[in-house]
Amino acid sequence: MLSMIRDITWGSFFLVLIATGMVACSEPVDEGRFSADEKRSELRRRATDGEMELERVVVVPDEEVQPIAERVDSASAEEVLSLLDSYLAAGDDEMALDYMLELEDQGGEVAVEGLGMVIDHAQDEDLRLDAIASLSMMEEEDTSAPLLRALDDSSDEVQIAALEVMADSEMLNLLPALRLRESRANGEEVAEALADAIAELEYLNEMDQGD
Repeated sequence: MLSMIRDITWGSFFLVLIATGMVACSEPVDEGRFSADEKRSELRRRATDGEMELERVVVVPDEEVQPIAERVDSASAEEVLSLLDSYLAAGDDEMALDYMLELEDQGGEVAVEGLGMVIDHAQDEDLRLDAIASLSMMEEEDTSAPLLRALDDSSDEVQIAALEVMADSEMLNLLPALRLRESRANGEEVAEALADAIAELEYLNEMDQGD
């Protein structure tokens, strides 16, 4: 009987040891999981509080690597144009968009040239649409040349967007060129947008002549 009790006692002792070991082994996993959760919470808190600023890095051959915000702020329009050309050639649409927006802010003939370059060479349709939207913001520059080239775009949406900007910007000087395109407009939607733009500009032209 005593032997049986002793066996049970030792058995219970070993069970306690095994259970304790299992808990000990599991503790690092739990600590790691909670640590990761705490880090995520801290990152969210810092982002919410504005303590953390994310910066993307521009890598340009033979040039020093520096944050895009610093590079753009210190770059002239010609330098931004050159960088935009490089990123278009590399197919980096995200970086190209950053420099497009900078050109829009700077304005001027170089900006119009750069945005026209996007319309001519960007593979992504959305990027070309963004370029047209940027051109529509430039009220003091002559943006008619790149907008006319957009009418030869393979995308109906790009052509329609360009026509809408022409009408909204009251580009009366483009009426002769638009009339020539009436007979060769491709697609019903494009033809309708072209007709609407011509009608709007003709109305504005008549109003100007009447004054």
